[in-house]
Amino acid sequence: MWCDIGLTAQPIPVGENRILVPHGWQSQNGDLDTGTLVGVITDSVSQRPLPGAIVRVDSTKLGAITNLDGRFAVNGIPDGIYSISISDVGYKEKHFPSVQIVRNSITFLRVSMVAERW
Repeated sequence: MWCDIGLTAQPIPVGENRILVPHGWQSQNGDLDTGTLVGVITDSVSQRPLPGAIVRVDSTKLGAITNLDGRFAVNGIPDGIYSISISDVGYKEKHFPSVQIVRNSITFLRVSMVAERW
């Protein structure tokens, strides 16, 4: 089954100097005992980035809004499997029910949003 979600096959380890983590991608308390969800949201037809899209980690108070390049980062997510919801005005909301977040790792999500038909 084809799916337009792009998750890394294996999370990228943050420790052991294997990846440079940009400032602000760690959890708010500065530790690395949590995971991070990063990604990019685009329009399915034009492939242009969607600034201002809302990314929610359901059943938590965590989330983010995409920047001008359609990119986002959600920091400080405890280990687990989460439902992720993405919405934007004029687009059909998307839900991904089984996104795994791993401690000390970055999970990447690439989402192509479909415009609503009026």
